[in-house]
Amino acid sequence: MPEQPSFPPAVNAVLGDIDTITTPKQGATSQVWIVECAIGDRVVKHAPTLPFRDWLWREADVLYSLMGSGLPIPHLYFTGRGLAQPYIVMSRLPGQPLSSVMLGESDPHARRHWMSTFGTMLRRIHTTPAPPALRSAVSWLDERLDTAANYLQAGFELDAADPPYLLAQLRAERPAPVTPTLIHGDCMWDNVLVHDGHITGLVDWGGAAYGDPRYDLALAILPREDGDLSPAEIAAFYAAYGCAPLNETEYHYFTNLYGFF
Repeated sequence: MPEQPSFPPAVNAVLGDIDTITTPKQGATSQVWIVECAIGDRVVKHAPTLPFRDWLWREADVLYSLMGSGLPIPHLYFTGRGLAQPYIVMSRLPGQPLSSVMLGESDPHARRHWMSTFGTMLRRIHTTPAPPALRSAVSWLDERLDTAANYLQAGFELDAADPPYLLAQLRAERPAPVTPTLIHGDCMWDNVLVHDGHITGLVDWGGAAYGDPRYDLALAILPREDGDLSPAEIAAFYAAYGCAPLNETEYHYFTNLYGFF
């Protein structure tokens, strides 16, 4: 059994009396706990090291700026700014990750349904006005490429293959620009919660920005643990989203860019 966390007093003050704490399956960017307490279920996230600490603060800023957007996002209760160690406290959204559902789903009709539902939700994100706080005078792609260069220089572990060569290639072979939109920025199935045939929530907003919607589209159809998506499943996704599929050059550009983050 994992050791139970010892939260700072400011976090405990937000949570109140705690009944149980569980640790869900998660990635390596932050520590996450589901806390059942007197005021309801809460999610506590903690990321003490760079660059993940900055991603956590970014997530808090994004969630705050998107309050009132109508998107199914967590409610932010505590940002922890000023603490020696960064924590945020959010509501717990219902459902299970789309990745878990698709991993166990073999029925072609059901799989197409989920990809169609995902496409519809992604279109909803991209047509939601980006809050002023997420807009910048610097283009999203310039910021991402400069940040990737900083990560490379700092020696952060990256998923990209041969990062120096790949970064130079990404700078040299930029795709033609498109109109920016609000993007999620980490549009992976693990971050999409579903229940009873519907998407119930979207989590992990640390990469959200006023950016290139093709980035989200590329990540949404990446190969998964249960194998590549079928052509029919990809077609269902794009039909629900309402655009032509990315071409191979666009797809590989944005999935390669994701390797730095």
